[in-house]
Amino acid sequence: MYPDPFKGAEEAFHRGDLEQAAQICAATLRESPRHAAATMLSGLIAARRGDTHGAIEFLKKGLVLSPDDYVGITWLQIALRVAGRFGEAIEIGEKARSLWPADVDVLVNLSHAYLGARDIVKASGCLARAVKLRPNDGSLHRRFGISLELLGRDEEAASEFRKAVQLAPEAEDGYVRLGQLLMGHGNFSQVIELCEKALERLPNSAQLHLLYAQTLRSVRDNELAHQHLQMAISLDPNIVLSAALWLNEDGEFEEAAKLFQESIRRQPKQGIAYFGLVKARKMTDSDSVLVDQMESLLEEKSLPPKERAALYYGLGKAANDLQQYEKAMAWFEQGNRVNYSIYLSGKPYDRQQLERNRRKITSIFTAEFMERHRYLGSESEVPIFIIGMIRSGTTLVEQIISSHPQVGPAGEQRFWVNEIPKVVDLEAQELDVAKFAEVRDRYLKVLRGFQPDSARITDKMPLNFYCAGLIHLAYPKSPIIHIQRHPVDTALSIYMTDLSKPPDFAHDKANIVAEYRNYLALMDHWRSVIPSSKLMDIRYEDLIAEQEHWTRRMLDFCGLEWDPRCMEFYSNERQVSTPSMWQVRQPIYKTSVERWRRYESWLGEFASLQTDSDML
Repeated sequence: MYPDPFKGAEEAFHRGDLEQAAQICAATLRESPRHAAATMLSGLIAARRGDTHGAIEFLKKGLVLSPDDYVGITWLQIALRVAGRFGEAIEIGEKARSLWPADVDVLVNLSHAYLGARDIVKASGCLARAVKLRPNDGSLHRRFGISLELLGRDEEAASEFRKAVQLAPEAEDGYVRLGQLLMGHGNFSQVIELCEKALERLPNSAQLHLLYAQTLRSVRDNELAHQHLQMAISLDPNIVLSAALWLNEDGEFEEAAKLFQESIRRQPKQGIAYFGLVKARKMTDSDSVLVDQMESLLEEKSLPPKERAALYYGLGKAANDLQQYEKAMAWFEQGNRVNYSIYLSGKPYDRQQLERNRRKITSIFTAEFMERHRYLGSESEVPIFIIGMIRSGTTLVEQIISSHPQVGPAGEQRFWVNEIPKVVDLEAQELDVAKFAEVRDRYLKVLRGFQPDSARITDKMPLNFYCAGLIHLAYPKSPIIHIQRHPVDTALSIYMTDLSKPPDFAHDKANIVAEYRNYLALMDHWRSVIPSSKLMDIRYEDLIAEQEHWTRRMLDFCGLEWDPRCMEFYSNERQVSTPSMWQVRQPIYKTSVERWRRYESWLGEFASLQTDSDML
């Protein structure tokens, strides 16, 4: 039993009197320096006070004295995560799991540490085990769903979110997560139904009103969408940033700018709203005050990394607009360093594995293989596929084609990128015929969920260049349009874009170069096994120079009659959530062509791609 003075420290701590608790602990440790409980409680007090360094120091000492103390291990792991020391947090978390393997809280805490280290696979594994141990906990299903979504396993994520809603119907986040996932796949009718039911139960949820407004705008019910947007803001004024980001995607740049300004007024120390202001228009010399504000904000040491990265990219974009190219590259360099540390530092890019995988893909998808499996193809001509390296012009091509009255856009569907490992065994060099047929037919239902009334539907997932052969095998009558931009311009655009879900090659020049060359090699192979009547190559620069000529050729390739509305693609009202949201709402302009020349002195590894420009 502890002496009475120390028991008083515990009582003071539990009632929130940290000062008295600290004084008693200090006195106890002067008398008994190896008093484990006093050492541990001193760590908890430091953590409560926000002294992370002090908390870690005390808790480590406490665990030397009492190695298997549950509270000490738990709080040390939390403190290490707060300090960004995720490797140490994982180490202590794994110790906790070995001691208490069936403890759900231990598993959840360990998942947080793995998430901090960007090891999504292991984080998801912890949560999968936690869900099995506590299957009726809605919050666990929601957390597990988030991890699955980060892994690109959207169908499984949706299932977990549905369980979260069923088990915790009073928690708004389950509805919101499910609705956002469904909306990302174009299942607008399902989202509307979900929101209506959820709002009956949670009428004061600002997030649900915002989600409902976004979905209503997607189906062109603008008046009702505006009503729910205003309701969301009135319920939670802090939601203005989310609303502004959405309006930016929707092309409502002036209205979005007002909300970005309001968000800055409410919370001056942020970067995302400033970047929103910069991203939606071309900056001029009259914007010097805004630029100065952004630069001054970088001096805030407490600014979170995502906010700091947004400022760097915003300042880079502003400097580019103002033709200050050396300064622009310097800002982009810093933005990429921060984003790499946020998203990719725990996911090393294996260039040798990239090459091995490409060789396996090309060795199975031979002309003989394609001919032998041709009988598996669907008769459907609904899909129109648009592929290419990211930032090459796929959004522009989709915007042009989807302006045709017979065509509806489905955005970027990760469907085939996610499904190809389930259908093709690269190691065994085999196609699962039964699974392929099921996936082939299910994809058409996914497209119909986006555009139930359109005769043709576009899918502009750029990374479908990995599985173009499988796509052609599934839909031999569907066109695949491949757009290629100058290699260095493409690489620069990737580097200068603050990607919301960056692929593993982003934010590092050498990795971008390796990925680009892998993409070129794959496209060379697809041209050898997919007939030119179904795979069309188009240069971005040619489309910019001769818009009508290439628009006519693309429509003809897709079996569509000429329609002049495709020339006014910038009037297309659909939502654009890619980084090209501003550009595709402007008439075609030529400043994006040969942009690399302005940065020739600062290209670094990108300069090596100049040799690949001969392949255009």
